[in-house]
Amino acid sequence: MRKKKEDVKKVEKKEQNLAVAIAELIGIIIAVVVIEVFFQGTVICNIVTLLLMLTLLITVHEWGHFIMSKKFGVHVYEFAIGMGPKIFQWKGKNGETVYSLRAIPIGGFCSLAGEGTEEDKKVPKDRLLQSKPVWQRLLVMFFGAGNNFILALIVLFM
Repeated sequence: MRKKKEDVKKVEKKEQNLAVAIAELIGIIIAVVVIEVFFQGTVICNIVTLLLMLTLLITVHEWGHFIMSKKFGVHVYEFAIGMGPKIFQWKGKNGETVYSLRAIPIGGFCSLAGEGTEEDKKVPKDRLLQSKPVWQRLLVMFFGAGNNFILALIVLFM
């Protein structure tokens, strides 16, 4: 009985945290829209526009690493846009990867199993980046910049 109450409290807390995170995200979006609409031509508008463009470039870059990692079966711990504390996070369908939006809109990362020399006992050896063939590791690393190149070509021809 006590365990059920604890589980219910955990679920309620998660739902509250999700509601707060969604409210914060909506607040950020509204603030960006207000700045872009009402402060056109000002320094603050230019800074926000720069941050939005950097965020787009970084997202495309990290997405390249992420897609190739998933394609080759590398375990991805987290796919994050921004740096610093998490504003919003959720887990994928299989509960393997954490997707997060962070407070400082400069940077981002795709945390892969086996990137360094650490060993995670929970991840099977065949899902580590270091256990993949060299050509697969090369593609995982290349497609960050490769995706930026593809984006540049798309923008060029628009």
